[in-house]
Parts: sequence; structure tokens; C-alpha cells
Amino acid sequence: MNASHAASTYASANMKTASGLHLVVQAYRLTLDHLHAARDAMAAGRLGEKGERVGKAMHAIMELRSVLDKEQGGEVAEQLERLYVYFIHVLTEANIANDLDQLDGAVALWSELMEAWRQASCLERT
Repeated sequence: MNASHAASTYASANMKTASGLHLVVQAYRLTLDHLHAARDAMAAGRLGEKGERVGKAMHAIMELRSVLDKEQGGEVAEQLERLYVYFIHVLTEANIANDLDQLDGAVALWSELMEAWRQASCLERT
């Protein structure tokens, strides 16, 4: 078994056994990875890579939005939806204008949200 196949098998098994909160944290981390890569690409003038990474981050955010359970989540789900719409708007604007400051602001806020989800996930395990 090669390393790539082993990693893929592990990731697949991990996703099948992970809690809902853990999956949200993983989705946030993946999105943050794309945002950091987009930021680095923007700063270096690699516009094609920047656009690709912003697009991947936006896709992940849209996936998070699509699985919100507004019946069970109530006002929290509504607020998350508004945040996700805000992020899509900010990322679109930052991407079009190549605005590093705007992208940095999105990265900082996304990092804070991810940390809140991570803490909730840790509390769930205790």
C-alpha cells in the first residue's frame, strides 16, 4: 500500500467515524488552508492560483451553508448563514480587487470562528 493510498484510506475512515462537530472543524480547517494559500498567492502576484484557492474556499463555505439545519439550529443557524453569505461577498470582492487587507480580514475572522468550533468539539469529547 503506497503512502497516498494509506492517507486516503485513513482520511475516509476518519470522516466516517468523526462527530458532527469534528467534521465542521475539519471543513473550517480546509477552508482556512485555502484562504492562506490564496493570501500567499495574492501577495506573490500568482493570480491564477489565488483565484483557484479563493474559489475552493468559497465552495467549502457554500457546502457548510448548504448543510445548516435551520429547524434544529434555530437562530444560531440563521446567524451562521448570514456569516457565510458575508464571507462569500468579502471573498468575491477581495478576489476581484486583489485586496490583500480585505482577504487578511476574512482570514482573521474565519480563524476565530474555527477556534470557536474547535473548542466546542473539545467540549463535546469531555
